[in-house]
Amino acid sequence: MALMTSQAPTTLANLTFSAPTTSDTIAADDGLILYVKIGATATIVTVPVPGTQPYTGTANSSATTGSVSNTERQIPITRALIDPTTNLATVNYSQITNVTVALMKAPKL
Repeated sequence: MALMTSQAPTTLANLTFSAPTTSDTIAADDGLILYVKIGATATIVTVPVPGTQPYTGTANSSATTGSVSNTERQIPITRALIDPTTNLATVNYSQITNVTVALMKAPKL
């Protein structure tokens, strides 16, 4: 598991993308967007949603991209995705061949 560091880009051209591990973590912060580039190998990106449903106790469903290839996805990392016990969001990748990621921090308006 690797803790990702956010970038404050001025344009998309100056983002630095790197290979993820199969399970990365992101520290709680406002305005975070995970930018994922996926190559030809089908990949599922999953962000577990912590907690349970209030009346049934059923675990919350994870946020997922489904199986995708040759695409780019931007995933907002909201407070709902942060585990209150660790103060981290976890991002899991079904595989990491030809996958690169960048964590962006949107500027305050």
